Amino acid sequence: PTFTLTNAAGCDSVVTLHLTVNHGTHNTETETACESYTWHETTYTTSGTYTYAYTNAAGCPSVDTLHLTVYPSYNIIIYDTAMREHEYTFGDFTTTPTDSGTYSYDFQHTTVNGCDSIVHLILYVQYNDGIAPYELMEVEVFPNPAHSVLNIKGEDIRQILIYNTDGQLVYALNNLSLDIKTIDVSRFAAGQYLVKVLFGNKQIVTKKVIVNRK
Repeated sequence: PTFTLTNAAGCDSVVTLHLTVNHGTHNTETETACESYTWHETTYTTSGTYTYAYTNAAGCPSVDTLHLTVYPSYNIIIYDTAMREHEYTFGDFTTTPTDSGTYSYDFQHTTVNGCDSIVHLILYVQYNDGIAPYELMEVEVFPNPAHSVLNIKGEDIRQILIYNTDGQLVYALNNLSLDIKTIDVSRFAAGQYLVKVLFGNKQIVTKKVIVNRK
């Protein structure tokens, strides 16, 4: 724009303004990560919305926004029992132990969210003498079908693992102290799941549960 003015000497004058308007920068990112994510030299380990304030190249105040979802990786221990000279299967792994004792195996797994996890299998091999090693433990899984929450009830529960039909681990909980645990399944995909419950006597009970969406 131009402006017509009268200068100090009483003469008509013209002033021309060359104006450049700079703007702040506002970038938005949506990211997913396993365990942690580093953004602008800061490492985040929990899901959330984060902002980063700075001055851009034009000298204007700017703010970037990050929408982050962090998925867990698991390092879990599973206890199970087998009989000597009988075939035992754990996922894709099959063995026929020739003697009693305690054996350990490590397996690399990928969770449903694509995170690498380690499963440590501790296998107790017993003599096949036809005698049950312990009384069958009882566990209640309700409601079934479940919509938003799933309750698991039993005495001396030490670990809960939930797998989808593809054998992927979708939930793990260790070191329990309560006889009943309520699990949020509202974000689970509709379908059938296997719930494995480990008790203090190393016995594992498996239950099938269906998750429905209303």
